[in-house]
Amino acid sequence: MTIEYQGMFWMRNVCESDLKAIQEKNNVENSIVDGLREFSNLLRNIYADYRSFEISVAESVPTKIGIMADDLENYHNLTETIDCLYGIAKVGILQVDGMDSYLTVQKDVFKKEFKKSIVFPFEMLEKHSFYFKYHKNGKEVSSYKLCNTFDVYYDYNNFLMCGMKYFAENITIKSVKEDYAQTNILFYIADYDSALLNKTTRRKEMCPHRYGISKTLGTQGELWSFIMSTLCDQLKMNYDISLNPYVFPGWNFKFLNKKKTVCTFNIGVDRLSVRLPLSYELAKELIMTRNNLPQNIRKCIEKFECVHCGKCANESNIEVIDEIRLCKLKYSNFVTEDSRLISIQLTTKDETELIIRLIKELIHRF
Repeated sequence: MTIEYQGMFWMRNVCESDLKAIQEKNNVENSIVDGLREFSNLLRNIYADYRSFEISVAESVPTKIGIMADDLENYHNLTETIDCLYGIAKVGILQVDGMDSYLTVQKDVFKKEFKKSIVFPFEMLEKHSFYFKYHKNGKEVSSYKLCNTFDVYYDYNNFLMCGMKYFAENITIKSVKEDYAQTNILFYIADYDSALLNKTTRRKEMCPHRYGISKTLGTQGELWSFIMSTLCDQLKMNYDISLNPYVFPGWNFKFLNKKKTVCTFNIGVDRLSVRLPLSYELAKELIMTRNNLPQNIRKCIEKFECVHCGKCANESNIEVIDEIRLCKLKYSNFVTEDSRLISIQLTTKDETELIIRLIKELIHRF
């Protein structure tokens, strides 16, 4: 197996910010701008090098969360490397020596920021042009284990440390309940727009045409453009956008009718999926016409079933319609939605058009 998907997701989501606008707004020197540009390039190079993280000796067996055990360990290798670099950038003190710059890090302070082993992350950072010098009480020592401070250098570009440090110290604390991602994820994708141009990170206020979303979709971008032009631009539906960084990272894009979630699109690498719970009335209509519907949607309809939610006795609210077992109760949570759920990966225009039609019907009937 491989973590190619994870590497591709993060690589495609490294932001492309207007560095000239950042320089003008923040009145920063060219060295900062050059460092920011280099940091974005560094992240892309690390994510493109996903095979270097595939060193797990765990058995390749499925875990309870749907990922192979070795892939999960390999993905942690990747994320912990970026978290380690973020910790260095947060607590390191910038030092400038002529044209060179580096970060001096107090080991005890760093260990409060990054609590995992540094062995593999440091090896990977060294592979990507970083190197380290270790000191104890001002004297150079041979290893991290022996030091109480260490200096971090970047061999490929004199200004990366300046730009990376400037970015890290301008990232503000985020709340996953209100913002599209937790704080460290802004570092993962070099989100300079929010940190340095004050663009909103609020889930319900972000630009729905955000750059990373369309780039993530790649080959499925045309279907997403069609959905956005209808639901967002024409119908002006409210939305809620979040980035899920775990296991199989992706964007979750909820469309809302007032405060109620109508449907959720999951946006992954070259992959667009939808979760659309149906009302009883609409589900009943689809059952009767299912033979004329796209195959993937017909399969969902044939899976309508009692989800044993405990809200009725002996399945008394199940109605059999044309051999399909349909629940008549209003769904009340994520589990009960499964009783009348269209959940598919969209691949064709026909499927997408039908999903949009169903969404319109649900909005009209609310």
